[in-house]
Amino acid sequence: MSRNETDDNASPLVIAALACLLCMPIVYLATRPVIWLFSAPWVPWFLAGVFVFTPFMVAFMVLYRCAWHEDRPRTRRILATMASACIIVGVDLLITGALALLGGLIAGTSHRMGGN
Repeated sequence: MSRNETDDNASPLVIAALACLLCMPIVYLATRPVIWLFSAPWVPWFLAGVFVFTPFMVAFMVLYRCAWHEDRPRTRRILATMASACIIVGVDLLITGALALLGGLIAGTSHRMGGN
């Protein structure tokens, strides 16, 4: 699909949110072996920065490259895209935290009720 074509079924915000949400576990799974491999104390801090920065860039690139707000000047478009990327990453982090909390509650109650 080129930038001039429009698809009424797929919103750029939904595509950016899904790309960001899928990016988080991929970055986590890619950085865990590096942390285990190197025992330097600065490596986890460096990779934490990569883990935080990468979802922002993924959401920003998806929103900026799509045909979203092309009528605005470049500076306003970049600022709007950055703000939208921050909101998307925040919502994705809330969703991830809520799912982790829900999974912990389910695992805790099943263990407490006599499950494995």
